[in-house]
Amino acid sequence: MPRRYTGALEDAAYRNALAGSAEAEAAAALHSNRSACYAAQSRFTEARADGERAVELRPSWARAHSRVGAALHGSGDLEGALAAYKRAVE
Repeated sequence: MPRRYTGALEDAAYRNALAGSAEAEAAAALHSNRSACYAAQSRFTEARADGERAVELRPSWARAHSRVGAALHGSGDLEGALAAYKRAVE
């Protein structure tokens, strides 16, 4: 079964959920998930931005830091990726 990352990224309902989410935990999860979709499409700039937004919303959430690490790794910034992964396990 093919993955449908593009559909998820372009879905108006998903964008509306992000815009209307007042709860930081829920918004962080949405940004984190979208970051993973962007990374799977090699759209690392967008993946990093969503990962960093998830970190802003939930600074102690390891998954958010790992999303930033994955985006940095994909874009070739290995030192930045390592730093993000270290923050994830702190």
